[in-house]
Amino acid sequence: MTSLQTVPSAIRPRTVLPSRELGGGRSCCLLEVDQAHPFFFDHPLDHLPAMLLLAAQLDALEGELGDPVDSLTGRRLRAEIGFAKMAELDGEPILLDCEPAPAALGGGWEVTGTQQGSAVADGLFQLTEQWRRPRPPSPVSRPARYGQAPSEPVQQRPVHRVDRENVMLGTPVIGDGWMRAAAVAPHAGHYLRQRAGDGWGIEELVEIARQFVTAAWHLVHHWPVGTQLILQQLSFELPIGLDREPPLQLHGPSSPPRVGRGTFDIELLSGESEEPVGRLTLVVCGVSGAAYQRLRERTRAAGRTR
Repeated sequence: MTSLQTVPSAIRPRTVLPSRELGGGRSCCLLEVDQAHPFFFDHPLDHLPAMLLLAAQLDALEGELGDPVDSLTGRRLRAEIGFAKMAELDGEPILLDCEPAPAALGGGWEVTGTQQGSAVADGLFQLTEQWRRPRPPSPVSRPARYGQAPSEPVQQRPVHRVDRENVMLGTPVIGDGWMRAAAVAPHAGHYLRQRAGDGWGIEELVEIARQFVTAAWHLVHHWPVGTQLILQQLSFELPIGLDREPPLQLHGPSSPPRVGRGTFDIELLSGESEEPVGRLTLVVCGVSGAAYQRLRERTRAAGRTR
């Protein structure tokens, strides 16, 4: 396998402690949490963010592959991830268990994060050479050759970021039933760039999609910026090490969430030809600040009674 071109694996920043082999192709490792991290904890949180859990899953997978996922340029990564419950900041350390997935699931690896005996993130990851492209969208859902969306980054608040350097979404263009925005690469010294290497990293593309969905809740559907968004499910099929040129855009329908829960299907488009190169689906629940506090109080009370 090839190694990262710009960031050697030995100095690539990681989110987990060294893994321990358990036999049978299975390994485990512990998540290392830095609450002063400038990306994962860009703003105050009372839980471990889903992006940190995803990064840890990919690091756990590295223990089985022998190289970081983002070093496997030219291949594709498919993933189906569920976030069953919030991971607590003050709970026991997250244990990540990586093992081969059964043939009935198509192979690959299952990576599960558990805390205090309960799963907080479970994912199926598969490497592939070819893309299972979805059916082409209808002209209503994606206009032909719309043109490049602005590359000027959107403001921080609609994407739930404080540090401007962590904004990776261009100012969205909103149409009749759809939204489009440019992918904005972070600066060369950014944490996600350090993990990715020369091309677009998987975590970069997922974070951009998360910001796209978050912006849609506020800018399209006009939910208050104080709304708490909870990522419940994430699936994607993305190219590994995709060149940073030509520019990328994200496009998705802007149908409103139902009863505070929305499913967002996003296409990743490349260059002026707008060639689809990947897709992501995020299932997100939105609650008011007051409802979120009640939810967290119930969760903590349930944890104390165990």
